[in-house]
Amino acid sequence: MARDGNLRFLFRLGKELGVWDVPAMANAMPGLTLRAWQAYAEVEPFGEERADLRIAQLTALIANVHRDPKRTTAYKAKDFLFDFVAARTRRKRTPKQVWAALKGRVMMLKEAATGRRKAAPKGK
Repeated sequence: MARDGNLRFLFRLGKELGVWDVPAMANAMPGLTLRAWQAYAEVEPFGEERADLRIAQLTALIANVHRDPKRTTAYKAKDFLFDFVAARTRRKRTPKQVWAALKGRVMMLKEAATGRRKAAPKGK
């Protein structure tokens, strides 16, 4: 399901609309209507995607209030968003790669908690 963006979207839409029979909804829905709903969701995200965005915005706000503006660059909401689909479809990693990723996450949390963040290299 995660690989089929339309199917994933249909289940999100069904949940939002309170429709339990998603296949029946999909069969009854014309393709143009589905595309219209997808376009609407791009402009006005809904469901868990919207909730994740709200939390990421608040987290960035809190991290920016506590950061040292002379030593760090400002956080953005995207710094705190997690892509669940990409995380599930990644290649298997070695224990060394998993450890490196875990250390990176811990450093990000530590930077957010302490307000100390290295400035991003210019051009990125």
